[in-house]
Amino acid sequence: MKTILTIDFDIIMEPSIRIYNSLVNGQIYLENLPENNLLQFAKADLNIYRKITSYLLKICKNTEIIFIENHDQVLDFLEDDEKYDIINIDHHHDLGYGEKQINPKEDEDYNCANWVLMTYDKNVLNSYKWIRNNNSILPKEDNRCPYTDQIIDTTTLSELPQPDKIILCYSAQWVPQTYRPLFMTWVDLLSDYTGQTLNIERGNY
Repeated sequence: MKTILTIDFDIIMEPSIRIYNSLVNGQIYLENLPENNLLQFAKADLNIYRKITSYLLKICKNTEIIFIENHDQVLDFLEDDEKYDIINIDHHHDLGYGEKQINPKEDEDYNCANWVLMTYDKNVLNSYKWIRNNNSILPKEDNRCPYTDQIIDTTTLSELPQPDKIILCYSAQWVPQTYRPLFMTWVDLLSDYTGQTLNIERGNY
């Protein structure tokens, strides 16, 4: 059994992410908005960023680290004959938000919004723990994938099990370009600290 820790960078956007959900649903992605419009309402919680950064430095030394652009890229790093305990620090639960995502019929119906459900459907998921923001939307009560959740503000990250692999996701749809340097700070900091050559695995979005 392997433990995967995955962190979606949109966890830092708690103060404002609900405000611009409607923009993303309308396919107006945040990275395409002019900064003078964006900065009026897109606020990050830098205390969450600091908390996660400190945690990463404590656990990363002898652990494989992968950086990705889109969260469904996690699936590229899982083996079909392995079982995983997945810990996901993320504003979104990634168990699907619409009928097509909650009850996918084809592999093409899985994406960054329901990639966790695919691990369950493919029988590689042993357990799923979601660490979320206080204002995150919860899955529907009839969601078929069992999970546990905690709010990041009240979670002691150091008590989480040591992961076998760390996967860090940028999620440009949900994080304004102005905060990308903070994510790249993780790339530089963890590269220097671990001695690993770390690059971002690019995805399509």
